[in-house]
Amino acid sequence: MTWRIRPSEFPRISAISLLANARQSEMKTAGAILVFVAASVSAAVGLAFLFGGLSQSLAWAAFAAGLAAAVFAWLGIRVQEFRTPGAWDVLLLAVFALASLRAFLWLLYPVGDEWRVLSPNNLGDISLHIDLICLVCT
Repeated sequence: MTWRIRPSEFPRISAISLLANARQSEMKTAGAILVFVAASVSAAVGLAFLFGGLSQSLAWAAFAAGLAAAVFAWLGIRVQEFRTPGAWDVLLLAVFALASLRAFLWLLYPVGDEWRVLSPNNLGDISLHIDLICLVCT
């Protein structure tokens, strides 16, 4: 008895489907990494405020919480097909880019031996950040 397999019985694997599967895996991985970072930092801050500081064991617990959230995210992410952005999408991106440029790219210029920025509020919250870091780390 001779076994014959027709070409139509083979699963069709094209380069496009392989590329689409690779991109879906990349997107799921990127999303899981973002969830890992956000969940780890959130858990670390919450645990530090709850216990009055961040110890090594609490840091490992926050790391484990972030890892668990990343695994759940990777398993739960459903990647949609890419669609071409329309005119409204491009307009929204342009407005967002302009607002971001206005907020974050203030002109930095030298005056004598010092550097100055046009916005005096651009550096105003650095002391708050330093105080919060000192509060969490002690």
